[in-house]
Amino acid sequence: DSGSLTMSSGTTKSGTSGSVWVSSGDAAGAGASGSITMSSGTTGSGASGSVWVSSGDAAVSGTSGSLVMSSGTTQSGASGSVWLSSGDSEKSGGTGTIVVSSGTALNGGSGSVWVSSGDSDTSGDSGAITMSSGTTKSGTSGSVWVSSGDAEGAGASGSITMSSGTTGSGASG
Repeated sequence: DSGSLTMSSGTTKSGTSGSVWVSSGDAAGAGASGSITMSSGTTGSGASGSVWVSSGDAAVSGTSGSLVMSSGTTQSGASGSVWLSSGDSEKSGGTGTIVVSSGTALNGGSGSVWVSSGDSDTSGDSGAITMSSGTTKSGTSGSVWVSSGDAEGAGASGSITMSSGTTGSGASG
């Protein structure tokens, strides 16, 4: 086996543990700043390693840390894209599943999941949101499910609302 690499701030019994920053340098002139790649190695046979990005647990009363994936701000031009993708399956077998989920709440409400395109403050269009199952050459393409959760106790299950936006002038979508 190849060696492991661990980057970690120290444990603290009281107070906040230290942060760990991984950052490419700024490009002060016209060049591009460097990329950061987190990747498990390629394997000839067998499964490649997983890549975990996780905030620590809050064992008692605090809030666990947030995870933010964001492309940088740009003064002119388009900001970078953020891709969340399972790898291709080139020979046989299916590709991996992508799950976007808020955690389970043993006591209290579970977190919300938002899927939203950004606002366009000036004359441009805001981005579209597409939910689509993939194309298949043989077999059945995947289903698209939109569902609110069950209310097992006395409460009501959530509503599903599909609506085009309001317009100041012209027809709404």
